[in-house]
Amino acid sequence: MKNGDTTKNTEFGYTLAITLGTIVIGLVSYILYTGNISKLREAPRCEYNGWAYADKETYDSIDGCNTCFCHTGQTVCTQKECDIPELCDDGTICPIEENLESPTP
Repeated sequence: MKNGDTTKNTEFGYTLAITLGTIVIGLVSYILYTGNISKLREAPRCEYNGWAYADKETYDSIDGCNTCFCHTGQTVCTQKECDIPELCDDGTICPIEENLESPTP
């Protein structure tokens, strides 16, 4: 072999080693990145009664006496018995009449 052929083979070997090393580093970086990106994703929100709530947030239920909790995109509410308010003839909740007597002097 001539001296020039040895130099070309050596240069080719270095170039090949650098290229393969770059590919390996790129693949390892991609695997580590995609493995960790799932941890960075935003948790799903809950939509309830026209509002959006963050994961693990608590809020009042529609009935006013139960509490709800956002758990991975699903609303979970307590199931307590609620006092049913008195309804007026038009279907609305009747106002509570309070005895507002003025104090006697």
